[in-house]
Amino acid sequence: MIPDNILRNNSSGLTIKILASICLILLAVSAIAAWNTPSKGYEPSIYSSTPQIFWISIIISIASGVAIIFSQIFNRGYKRNNRWAIGFLLMLLCFILCLSVFIIRGYYMLDGNGDTSTHIGYINQILRDGHAPNGLFQSDLIYPVIHFYTAELSLMTGQGIMPLQNLIPLYLALLFIGFMYLFIHGFLNNKGMSILALMSSFLIIADYYNPFYLGFIPYILANYFFPLAIFVFFLWKRDLSWGILSLLLLLVSVPFHPVLVIGLIATLALVWSFEKVLIGLNRFKPLGIKNIDMLKKVHMQPQIVLSLNLWFLLWISSFQVWDHTLANVMKLLEFGGPTQMTGVLTAASKAPVQDLAVYISKIELSIIAYVAIALIALPLIIRHMLKEKKIGYLLLLYAPFTAFCALILVFYSLNLGFSPTRLIFFIFIICTVFVGFLLYKVISAIGTLKGRVIPLLCLGLLLAFMVGLYGNGILTLYPSPYTMQPNMGTTRQDVQTMGWLLSDRPLNVSITSIQTPPYRYADMLISVDDTSQLLPRVYPSTYKENNVNLSLPYHFGYLNGTSLASAFNFDTYVLLTNKDKSIYIDVLPDMAQYRYTLQDFSNLENDAGLFKLYSSGEDDVWLTNHKSTPYLGNNG
Repeated sequence: MIPDNILRNNSSGLTIKILASICLILLAVSAIAAWNTPSKGYEPSIYSSTPQIFWISIIISIASGVAIIFSQIFNRGYKRNNRWAIGFLLMLLCFILCLSVFIIRGYYMLDGNGDTSTHIGYINQILRDGHAPNGLFQSDLIYPVIHFYTAELSLMTGQGIMPLQNLIPLYLALLFIGFMYLFIHGFLNNKGMSILALMSSFLIIADYYNPFYLGFIPYILANYFFPLAIFVFFLWKRDLSWGILSLLLLLVSVPFHPVLVIGLIATLALVWSFEKVLIGLNRFKPLGIKNIDMLKKVHMQPQIVLSLNLWFLLWISSFQVWDHTLANVMKLLEFGGPTQMTGVLTAASKAPVQDLAVYISKIELSIIAYVAIALIALPLIIRHMLKEKKIGYLLLLYAPFTAFCALILVFYSLNLGFSPTRLIFFIFIICTVFVGFLLYKVISAIGTLKGRVIPLLCLGLLLAFMVGLYGNGILTLYPSPYTMQPNMGTTRQDVQTMGWLLSDRPLNVSITSIQTPPYRYADMLISVDDTSQLLPRVYPSTYKENNVNLSLPYHFGYLNGTSLASAFNFDTYVLLTNKDKSIYIDVLPDMAQYRYTLQDFSNLENDAGLFKLYSSGEDDVWLTNHKSTPYLGNNG
């Protein structure tokens, strides 16, 4: 058992208050330092451009927060006081600062080259016309909830879309912590386990394509409501208020995003089914378990699952994406073809095994650790179930946990138009409950160790493990050279340059670039009804496979001693940004010799077949003169 002197020393609130005060001062100073270091253009990494005191203060405060919570669980202080809430507050502040550092430093927007620009365009169209583009059921906007919400918020507050699209993800991420409290409270009846599980929900996770928590992307924002929906549907009671709340969530979840619906259906259906299977098996008394630990008396899962399925099919089948998806799946099953796994394997085959392993270990470290913890916790949960002669919902959560892992593999064998890793977030949410359970068991076991040094040493190792996970999560929150990805920050000059180019160009002159998809900015800046500005809805990297001959040749063709203009048999606008230069200097310097070097960008100035039309300091726009040099087809 823990010696009384250790308990007394760790129960003192003075040490906790002094440590928390120091951390609060550090966080305040770091926030001011970040505010006084505004972004002045494209940054290869937000980590190196933000004052180092900011990140040092974050790590110190997170370590202090975890240490305070661990100490209160270790000495059972959480039963006598709420000092653990001080550690929770420190971690919440760190969570807020990490998610908002790009706002504090004045980033114009994130991911202007991606989905965010298109969604801003939808909102602008709703504000202009008062309805979804082209009529709700004729457009491809199958998840309009966040667009309507943002449009209404803009009208109510008088704010433009640009500041709102930065603030709304932060606001919903904070609500997500509250939703996680409800979710965890519904599945864990032990206060110590609940505190540790809620602490674990602050861990930042990412996937290969989009960092969770960031970006104005509907599927990310919809997933925040998953724990709330599960809580409401599991604790449904026969009264009007709960019925209205359940009905509201049921109606809104489907047009919020299809991935959210998949998560809800899988979780509700499998927990209910697994429970019925265990009850059925128990009739033969193989385990001697007498009852199920009911969280509520009335089970509504079957009705809710059936309602979700019916509403989902009625909704999504009204859009063209449903026809395209079914046709794609049938074609794949009948004739074969590329799948999501094909693309992953193709990309992996081009990278050294060592680099690939390092990349995966960085990006997926958080979720790998949580999945491992969930698997380690399983035999302990089963042992507890057999000892108590009672099946709890903690065990039943392994059904959707397993299903989501299997669904990711199934979706990789198809080609559904979205990344299967979007389901990782649901696995993370479920795993937080298992993490809270196992951490509590481990800390309790440490408390039974004899001596003074060994318990504290073991607790220190556990603290280092968790802080390491939090540290890696922070480093993968924003794309950077650490994750071998370019910063997705978009400057005001980037948007202004594209606005100038789209408004002033002759409509028969095409636009090409290295990383910038012009159609995304057209979505944001031009009315979708303006068909005169139609642009290929493909990325530069996919021009070739879509038979759009607009890809830029590596090294701009200068290794062959030719002009860039010889790559096209028509005049073409060439948009080049500081991000294009940065990726081969800061992120992938080893690839520069194969693609683009600084010398290649310098050679543009002396290319007789090019005219520089525009320069903003961030972006340059060139126009090729195809008549100045013979067409060589170098871009093919």
